Amino acid sequence: MKYSILIPTYNPGKYIDGCLQSIISQSYSDVEIIISDDSSTDGTREYLSTVNDPRVSVIYPPESMSMSEHWNWLLSRAHGEWIIFVGQDDGLQAYFFELADFLVQEAQQKNLRAIASERAYYFWPGCQEVYGDTGINAFAMPKIETRSTLIGALKALSSLIDYHALPQMYTTSLFHRSLIEEAQKLQEGKLIITHPQDANLAAIVCILEKEYLFSYTPLGWVGTSPKSAGLAISHNSSPELRAIYLDKIQKSKLLCHPLAGDFRLASGPLYFWGALLQGRTLYKYRTFNYATSPFIKYIVISTVLNDISTKRNDPEIINLWKELVKINNCNTFILKITSTFIRFLIYTHSRVQQIMRNFFIQKGKAYLLMKNINTCGSIRQESVLFKEQLLSHLNMRPLGILGKAFGSSQNV
Repeated sequence: MKYSILIPTYNPGKYIDGCLQSIISQSYSDVEIIISDDSSTDGTREYLSTVNDPRVSVIYPPESMSMSEHWNWLLSRAHGEWIIFVGQDDGLQAYFFELADFLVQEAQQKNLRAIASERAYYFWPGCQEVYGDTGINAFAMPKIETRSTLIGALKALSSLIDYHALPQMYTTSLFHRSLIEEAQKLQEGKLIITHPQDANLAAIVCILEKEYLFSYTPLGWVGTSPKSAGLAISHNSSPELRAIYLDKIQKSKLLCHPLAGDFRLASGPLYFWGALLQGRTLYKYRTFNYATSPFIKYIVISTVLNDISTKRNDPEIINLWKELVKINNCNTFILKITSTFIRFLIYTHSRVQQIMRNFFIQKGKAYLLMKNINTCGSIRQESVLFKEQLLSHLNMRPLGILGKAFGSSQNV
């Protein structure tokens, strides 16, 4: 089996159909699609019982679990050589298998075990309060490159990039089975040992691997819906859902590193730093654990100060911030100076990146698709249309996307 596509669900509602259709509408056969439903009560089980595709299997964990525990359990059922998790409100591009086959071949030639790609965003109705009226934001360029995990980690810790841009085996990223098995061997049989699971997976790659393969053409759609755990925790858009996830984390058998503070701070760099610290047993082959250095500690906690700048009237967040500073024995004055410097770096990095993207778009070497939420179709429909646009505007042959099977996938 070449690929395992793993879909963990918990009360996904209507979103699971869009996710699944974006995958099974493709004719690729050397793949298993495993859906694991964690005690859904919204009719998901009934819907899954109607799915009729030989590549799809549906399983149920023996008890309700936190997301990280659920991912571990689901992963233990996978048989593929290359593995990817897909969120219940996410989807895969209509050319996913064509691009994945090409990237896997390149990765194997370069002896790389992790693949990441550009992130294409699909916003479901109900997220306008946080993200406005944007329905789709997708950038693509027929280019791949080998990237340093150390440089990527340092950028993520300083918030120059989101840790989701690193390989984290989630919707836009693939892991080779040997990488997973090595991490499990070093961690007493477990892959994911802390929360959140995607930050933990990104940390594993940055500890065990020196390089990874990156594609500027996205493998999948990163969906955001009112059911998204990240949206519920970071923006508190759904207090009920937020309470459920936080309660599951509190009851989880997996631990968060004490220096990373409280999970409710909802800071990406803090989550990623905590995962690097928690993965201490993985540093077997490293002579220096950069995550433990005082420099990195001040960088990360300074980014948290920037993250909570809009929540300074929230007494809970302020108290959690003060506790974080206390347990790390940091100087508040130095943190404020560092946070100002980091804001400048973030602004500069963002502007340079935007200028470069605009340059490639104007030169016809890249393509940007943005749509209003009121004009968006389903994930499957938008995947087919996005592929059509890429084939029309860009030469996708370098990535093996030739359009030879496109005619059979136009019926949406």
